[in-house]
Amino acid sequence: MRTIPPLASPRKMAKGMVSPVHGLPYKVILRIMEMLEDDLQVVSRLMRTSRFLRTAVVLHLQVKVHNVLRRLGVGDPKMLVWSLDRWQALLSGPDFLDVLLTGSVPVTKFTSRLEIHIPLDVGYLDKVVEAIENFGFKVTREWTDRQSVRMNGQLWLDYEALDVVTSKVVQLKNKDFQYAYIIMGRSITTSFLSILAQPTTAFMNAISSNTIHVLYPRLTNARRGIIDTRKPAKAVPGIL
Repeated sequence: MRTIPPLASPRKMAKGMVSPVHGLPYKVILRIMEMLEDDLQVVSRLMRTSRFLRTAVVLHLQVKVHNVLRRLGVGDPKMLVWSLDRWQALLSGPDFLDVLLTGSVPVTKFTSRLEIHIPLDVGYLDKVVEAIENFGFKVTREWTDRQSVRMNGQLWLDYEALDVVTSKVVQLKNKDFQYAYIIMGRSITTSFLSILAQPTTAFMNAISSNTIHVLYPRLTNARRGIIDTRKPAKAVPGIL
């Protein structure tokens, strides 16, 4: 697994708008990032080159995360991202692949949605529901037993066996028919287990308040993914 820490505080990101090492304007660095953003390995190495380049990468990825959240109906992305640690929550789903590889997700193949993964309920579920409702979403369904989690996970999310790692799912919808899902796992210590049930390895990425987790960096960087079909695993070229 590779982690890319992209989400710094605005105060930290405001520093170093001109590189003390390279003397390059900030917009030039962002243009370089746009050219290299489709290579996760290059981006990861670039962040270790200098403090300013790391700042440029951080700001660039933060903007992309916020853009995805706005597209999914979240009116205040900063507030949602900064709240994730309090809930021990992770953002995931097909749309966030666009943060890593722009234009990668075929909307006709996978359903666009916001997924918020949380650990087995220790008081966070109601708080997350309340926060998402503040963005104009309303609860439409709750899947609380294994059969309904499995059946609806296949129907709505393309998950083959969501019930194995998930104890409850809350579905919310806004007036524009955009969907959000709060997925509560079976572990009280981590939110990662339910992310491992994603329908393809290409979507097994997670965003916390200060980190992007890429579980299959080489495969994803090659624009390939293994589809979970409950049959022998098969790498399918051109899935992304």
